[in-house]
Amino acid sequence: MYVVKQAGKQTLTKKDGSEVATLSGYDEIKEILKNTDNGIIYTQGGKYGIMKITGEITIPPEYEELKEAKTGILIAKQNGKYGIIDLSKQTKIEPTYQAINYQEKADLYIAEKEDYTNDIIDSTFQIRQTGILLDIDDEKGYLELKQGEDNKYYNFKFEEKTIQEIQTSRNLFKSKKDGKYGFIDKDQKVIVDYQYDDVTEQNTYGYAGIKKDGKWGVINNKGEIIQEPTYNLDEYLKIDFIGRWHLGKDINMNYYNQM
Repeated sequence: MYVVKQAGKQTLTKKDGSEVATLSGYDEIKEILKNTDNGIIYTQGGKYGIMKITGEITIPPEYEELKEAKTGILIAKQNGKYGIIDLSKQTKIEPTYQAINYQEKADLYIAEKEDYTNDIIDSTFQIRQTGILLDIDDEKGYLELKQGEDNKYYNFKFEEKTIQEIQTSRNLFKSKKDGKYGFIDKDQKVIVDYQYDDVTEQNTYGYAGIKKDGKWGVINNKGEIIQEPTYNLDEYLKIDFIGRWHLGKDINMNYYNQM
């Protein structure tokens, strides 16, 4: 089905252009649900609800936002916060989060809290891990979370993995000794001496961040310094480099710049 607007009115139509149903009592159709028998998400008076294609209202327009995650499961916004409900309005996750996103391949929910940490919630609506989500790789099937001072890696079964197990194509890995960080290779040979206050793991582009005396710099995949530690990135959620360019403050915008 498709949503078609004609003469200022939205209708549902089939591919051949014939009208599926004449619905009323809505301002706008926002989404056709994955199971079309469940109907549509619609708005009325700025509020979201659900209506079947027969016109039957199954969820009255009382939510600030509704979005289907998987069939029959909805991310719902109430009083400025996000939670999860089903088509019978049963609450699966209380509306306490700043945002919730559904990861289809992993079949999990990423819920953002006020302190910018994330609860990682499984398909049974149980919180399985908490931390700052730094990366999620659909192809390799893992999450990277900052938990405390450490970056931890989990597969989609929430089994903890080492960076060597996940990033098999990389040649440098961060290592800590006597309170200082350096880099080793796959054979545990020290490539960059233990001299830094903090470092990042090597990224997809072959670069890794190095921190000394409160400032950040970057090395390449040979352990050579590309940028001496000069950047103050204390307010940044994620430290990541492409050459001398570093990831911006808002990691959702995915841009790199130089100071």
